[in-house]
Amino acid sequence: MRWGASSATGTAWPGSGRSAAWATGITSRWCARTSPSSATPGSYTFILPAAKEVPRILQHPRKKTVGVRIPRHVVPQALLAELGEPLVSSTLLLPGQDEPMTQGWEIAEQLDHEVDAVIDSGECGTEPTTVIDFSQPEPEIIRRGAGDTSGFE
Repeated sequence: MRWGASSATGTAWPGSGRSAAWATGITSRWCARTSPSSATPGSYTFILPAAKEVPRILQHPRKKTVGVRIPRHVVPQALLAELGEPLVSSTLLLPGQDEPMTQGWEIAEQLDHEVDAVIDSGECGTEPTTVIDFSQPEPEIIRRGAGDTSGFE
């Protein structure tokens, strides 16, 4: 399948059990306080150490990490449940645009010749996810977004 965006920025997971195959452990000290699984599904992207099974193209080139999301939206949840495997996704921000594309009809109109399919699941908004890096001994909030950060501070 061809994708409408040029690079992957995250991986959506069908559930926290499957993510163990692609991400290595998080320090137990932080798991006792607040772990990524306590905030999923939700509006978070977690940066985790990549396991050996993660294709190199999906890893940060120097840090060997992977961004992981378990989305709350019913459509990706259904796709993930059916596939039983992670999906690679990115924000659809085309060159020269200031805002990501979120309307299915608009995406289909502009990119129909570039992608195999567009699934219009309604308005998804433009507020970014909260990004938390769990790849180091101390979690670091990289970007504040739609997810509440109080449990990670």
